[in-house]
Amino acid sequence: VYDGNTDASIDGLVVGGLVGSDVLSFAASASFDDKNVGAAKAVTVTLDGFSGTEQGNYALGTVTSLQTAAAITPATIDLVAATAANKVYDTTVAATVAGFTLAGAVAGDDLSPLTSAVFGDKNVGSGKAVAVTLGGLAGDDAGNYVLGSTVALTTASITPAPVSLAAGGAANKVYD
Repeated sequence: VYDGNTDASIDGLVVGGLVGSDVLSFAASASFDDKNVGAAKAVTVTLDGFSGTEQGNYALGTVTSLQTAAAITPATIDLVAATAANKVYDTTVAATVAGFTLAGAVAGDDLSPLTSAVFGDKNVGSGKAVAVTLGGLAGDDAGNYVLGSTVALTTASITPAPVSLAAGGAANKVYD
């Protein structure tokens, strides 16, 4: 699963050249060519050394690294909390996202969440339900994620629209 780095796990290291029933412990490392999601990505496995009671009978050979392939699958990103801005009545349910919290994003990744929000209804009131939706992701690292939870509920207020005299004047009249 994507974690923002190139570290790879070794699953079943096979080392040749041991004689008889000798047992050695091997240290090895593995890394992907890049950090991004993909199938059949190149992985370099390197034999870093070995230890054991028979260690002095062996030396590292000429082949100490090899290429193999593995996949990096997308990480899940969740919208876990959000806030919405209060607004003045405008006949619509449109709301403005004031803030949000995502879970599962790797620190430092280039991500721009694409969010939207709506009030439960258009009428004036305080503590009104607002649904904030994570509609997608943009940015250089967006392809390394899939969306999990995409809706967070919060509250905000719709205040009355001010009404004021916009035009006026007195009409002329004939003397009576």
